[in-house]
Amino acid sequence: MNKEAINDLKWNYNKNLARYNNGCNYCELHRKEIDKWLPELVNILDNIDILLKEITKYKKVSQKEIVEGFDICKQ
Repeated sequence: MNKEAINDLKWNYNKNLARYNNGCNYCELHRKEIDKWLPELVNILDNIDILLKEITKYKKVSQKEIVEGFDICKQ
């Protein structure tokens, strides 16, 4: 897989990670809506898992990258 394709996977991972974190924060503040949003959070988490598995096929991934997201190089 070329560098551009891997960067696309990383970008999608970062986007989903941000959505997941925002969703968790929202649910923390709006506990009465957790049942409404939990299925979407699980869906986002599944996407994150799929993207991470694909990225790790081509690159060693650190714990920091998993938690904070990837720096994307545009070279």
